[in-house]
Amino acid sequence: EGNQTFGTYLIIDNVKKEDFGEYMCLITIPGRSKTQSVQVQEKIEVEYLNPNPVPVAKMLLCMSSILFLCLVAVILNLHYGLPLRVRFKDTFGILEENDGKSNDVLILHSSKDSEIALGVLLPTLETRYNYRCASRELPFNLNHWFGELQSEALQSRRIIAVVSPATLDERWDAAGLYQAIKQLQSLSPKLTCVTLKELPKCENAVKNAQGETLGSLVRMINVVHWERSRDDKFWLALRLRLPPKRRHERPVESRNQIQGENSSRLTSDSEESFENFV
Repeated sequence: EGNQTFGTYLIIDNVKKEDFGEYMCLITIPGRSKTQSVQVQEKIEVEYLNPNPVPVAKMLLCMSSILFLCLVAVILNLHYGLPLRVRFKDTFGILEENDGKSNDVLILHSSKDSEIALGVLLPTLETRYNYRCASRELPFNLNHWFGELQSEALQSRRIIAVVSPATLDERWDAAGLYQAIKQLQSLSPKLTCVTLKELPKCENAVKNAQGETLGSLVRMINVVHWERSRDDKFWLALRLRLPPKRRHERPVESRNQIQGENSSRLTSDSEESFENFV
């Protein structure tokens, strides 16, 4: 009526997937009828896709995980890093044999430091860690060190030098230490200095003609400070600089010979020092 179509809504509560499709709608009015096709389609919700997504939550989670793992790694390294490195070196390191050298370690010391060198370092390295050791007292004149010690140094795989004020005639300054360590370094690049006193600080030291200072020289070599209260850490740090430990006991002939030569130079105080230190 009046070009208007009156009807009602068809409401379907439950629609299944097979209900979607085309339907024919028949409209009948007095005197005529009209047929119209109707499409019933599924409504698809389209999500908005960010062209540049930034997964902030995932990034924060990954960063937190990385920081936690780094913290754990640092803590484990502080507690177990040094023992593990020594164990790995001794277990998987290649023994340095058939290289023309007769000694694993040459221990250099002053006459006043013989108690530590011959009463502590040498017997411990030989009996506990199975190294072939030799010892030599440093000449009084620093300028004669290289000439008089070169032959023994060439026969040794590592050199341990006990450095204390007695080594420099009680002159514990940057200039004297630089000359002494430079002389020792010329004997072998595989040098480890065992210091019995903290090295003097030389933050504003003037470089010499070679562009070096005591600080720069010390960074080029191995320096292990001896502390009685932390002897376990001292031995681990020292062993890390030495060749891999032998897995089998070596013949004691050379050891007895060395100890026999050194026994006359030890005093009762050296034995007491060994017991307290080890």
